[in-house]
Amino acid sequence: MVEELINNGRINDAVAQLKEWAIKYPGEGFSDRLEAIATDFKYMSDFMLQGMKDEHRGELYAAMQQKLRDIDYDLEVRRTIWERPEVVAYKKIFTHPDCSTEMLQDIVLEQTDAKEHFIRLTNTFMVLYASLHWKDSDATEWATFLSNGNTNPIDAATLVSAITMSVLEHYKSSMVNGQLSMAKDPKVKCLKEVYRNSPSELVRQRALVGLVMIGEELSIEAHIQMVACANADKDSNEIRQNIMPNLIKNQPFKVVNGQLKANDADTLNKGEYDPDADKREEESIEAMEESVNKMLKMQKKGSDIFFEGFSQMKRFPFFNKMINWLIPYYAEHPDIENIMKNIGKSSFVDVVMKRGPFCESDKYSFIIAMSSVLQQLPENVRKMMENGDMGPIGMRGEDADLSDPAFIRLQYLQDLYRFMRLNNIGKMLYNPFNDLDEILEKFIRKADTEHNNTEHTESTEYTTLYAYYANWKLKKGEYDTALKYYVRCLKQRPQSTSIMRGLARAYYGAGDYEKSASYFDALITINPDNLNNRLNYAKAMTKAGRTEEVLNDLYKLEYENPGNEAIQDTLGWALLYAGKATEAEQYCHDVIAHAYALIINNKGKEAIELLKGYSVQQVEENMKDDAQLLQQYGIGEAEKAIILSAIQQPSVP
Repeated sequence: MVEELINNGRINDAVAQLKEWAIKYPGEGFSDRLEAIATDFKYMSDFMLQGMKDEHRGELYAAMQQKLRDIDYDLEVRRTIWERPEVVAYKKIFTHPDCSTEMLQDIVLEQTDAKEHFIRLTNTFMVLYASLHWKDSDATEWATFLSNGNTNPIDAATLVSAITMSVLEHYKSSMVNGQLSMAKDPKVKCLKEVYRNSPSELVRQRALVGLVMIGEELSIEAHIQMVACANADKDSNEIRQNIMPNLIKNQPFKVVNGQLKANDADTLNKGEYDPDADKREEESIEAMEESVNKMLKMQKKGSDIFFEGFSQMKRFPFFNKMINWLIPYYAEHPDIENIMKNIGKSSFVDVVMKRGPFCESDKYSFIIAMSSVLQQLPENVRKMMENGDMGPIGMRGEDADLSDPAFIRLQYLQDLYRFMRLNNIGKMLYNPFNDLDEILEKFIRKADTEHNNTEHTESTEYTTLYAYYANWKLKKGEYDTALKYYVRCLKQRPQSTSIMRGLARAYYGAGDYEKSASYFDALITINPDNLNNRLNYAKAMTKAGRTEEVLNDLYKLEYENPGNEAIQDTLGWALLYAGKATEAEQYCHDVIAHAYALIINNKGKEAIELLKGYSVQQVEENMKDDAQLLQQYGIGEAEKAIILSAIQQPSVP
């Protein structure tokens, strides 16, 4: 990897590798740039070896390294992006001598018809996406242009997406000294300036998302929205299996001879008396409302409830152009001109496009799909749609704030998720939706190093961030780190039960059972009826060697909740620690605990058959964790070896 050679000071090796690649592109200046660097490095080396001092040597060397990185970047663009089928058609524009920043900006601003303007915007989009390494001056010029109030917000938002895609293309190759950092990349600087200065919320939020995706800007809300987008498959499965069947089953209407009728209409038309019809209709409507409400709740939490349905509609020819996945919806888009004419004037379409819950690319999918079915719908259905009696789930109210940053950002994130999941180029990019925890960790590092002051660390946003991060570390088993941030959060939010619960779990994982028990005890004081807290308190007390103090409470819980396996398991473990293995056997549903009880009670063969459902590594790990308990019953290293050996043997009939 050339970046590694550059970082390790192997300049000649880096030059040699880049020259090997540059041979394939004669006349494009790569070889000349490399030769100049090689010559400069030779002079620098000769001067030093001759004992000559140069107070600027460090600066010159750093500049030399950066020049090599720029060439590496440019060759990567040339070898990969410019050769892709979707990009090849635009190569002449990239290499045209008049293709300057000023020229590109002028052609976007020039007043033309919608079709010509879209062609120019597309060309500029592709140039920015496939652009070589920028200079700082490029970043300044583009940031000024994209933040200018005279630039159409749709154009600016689209071009911000092109820059973001270009940044994501090279994200993984920007490893410096083992850390991913693109803060000095001029394109990243451009996004930062646009986010700070653009008067358009649409443009600002797109720039922010780009920065969040590479860990260069902090936004808890955006991170949580990304998590919601990344759960699209899980949410789609929930809708497909548990919601849609009820919607289909209980729909109160059906189409008969081109008319929308109630499901019981045939019976009523025949004059038959059906005493249960009203009851069935009421139950059907209630079931429909329940299913719809479930979807609305999912959507309110940020779930991408339309992903599965609209993903099939991304096969339309409209989406053969990369730009069409990321351009904000506007009715004058030339690629849907004929479709809009076919639909005609439709207040339903206008309202859905304005207040609908769809992301931008789904709006185009919706329009294209509607054009083929709208005229085929029954007349009374079309009237209901035009009168506002029908519409997609999650329509925003007439008084809704369509400029709400969170809403704009979520729509864009859903567009990006579709692009990266379904588009050929998108699939090649670094996909931040797959690295959400790593992005969060980068936020934390930046917060600790750059914002270690009262103003930031006491803010609600940072406290939420730390709690989120602590929970992630807790799930990974990194208890010390989790404790560090939970303790910090508790100072800011001392009454937060979720933080207290996190602390209790972290102390338990770290082996400090006394402190774990104290926090679970505090949670019980706050909410005495919470069964999980009572059981976790009992587990911590048991591990702390204070089993006798919780046994009576566990017996009482088991009596009051007969058959509750969670209670019985906790009681079974407590009895094992209390030296009452015979009694414990009847309560243990947990396989490991049950096996321990059987072994202690001289039922080794039964225990082995239970444990064969686990791998040897799993059993070994469990016995290592429970060594103190096993030793209590005289089960030492020899006994463990026998158990592990027996698990590997085939069962005897």
